[in-house]
Amino acid sequence: MDRKTKFFVTLLVFLAGIAVIMYLGRLASQSTEIETWYASLKKPALTPHEYIFPLVWWIVYFLMALSASMLFCKPKTSKRAIALTFWSLQLLFNILWSLCFFTFRSPLIAAFDIAFLWITVIIATITAFRVSRGAGWFMIPNALWVSFAVYLNIAIVVLN
Repeated sequence: MDRKTKFFVTLLVFLAGIAVIMYLGRLASQSTEIETWYASLKKPALTPHEYIFPLVWWIVYFLMALSASMLFCKPKTSKRAIALTFWSLQLLFNILWSLCFFTFRSPLIAAFDIAFLWITVIIATITAFRVSRGAGWFMIPNALWVSFAVYLNIAIVVLN
């Protein structure tokens, strides 16, 4: 298999995996009770409209899949393994956040989770840069969005 084909196949696999993560996150946040509960929370002034969240996540997840594909197509090294490990860990903390915040209705527990999420995203970004500059750059929007999500989550804890 040539490099372009390997990259394309790898990208499709990562996109499929991310689609599962997005679906699980959506399941965690889609009951009418949750809509009522979330709507009742006091939110900070910079909270975006609800339609912004899925749009931004689609973009961020696509860029994350590009990053992971670039990393995966690089030669097997310990640096690549570390980058892919932290890439995977940040996805785990991402889905756990949805469960903590929406399913368990606990912004406080979600705040602890998002702290770990933010740390793993930063480490994933740094380690991606060490393997591939392009892979690192594709992680930057995720780092920025999760940083903003930290602000939103902590503000919701404080306001409620």
